[in-house]
Amino acid sequence: MGSETEVTYFFCGEEIPYRRRMKTHSLTLGHFKEQLRKKGHYRYYFKRASDEFQCGAVFEEVLDDSSVLPRYQGKILGKVERMD
Repeated sequence: MGSETEVTYFFCGEEIPYRRRMKTHSLTLGHFKEQLRKKGHYRYYFKRASDEFQCGAVFEEVLDDSSVLPRYQGKILGKVERMD
């Protein structure tokens, strides 16, 4: 039985994020996309730790539906942006 994962994401520049708990231990981009009820073409970015920058984190684009989403401080934090 999988554990719950907290997923928070911003959608297309909206000021207030969305949050939900999902019962899975390894959430993939494909699983995440299935939960979005909005149609269209989007880019998906997820926060991960990085020592490249002073802030200690970076938003990394995830392209492959089978990729497991990165976690930051035990949570998944994403940004969904509309493709131009």
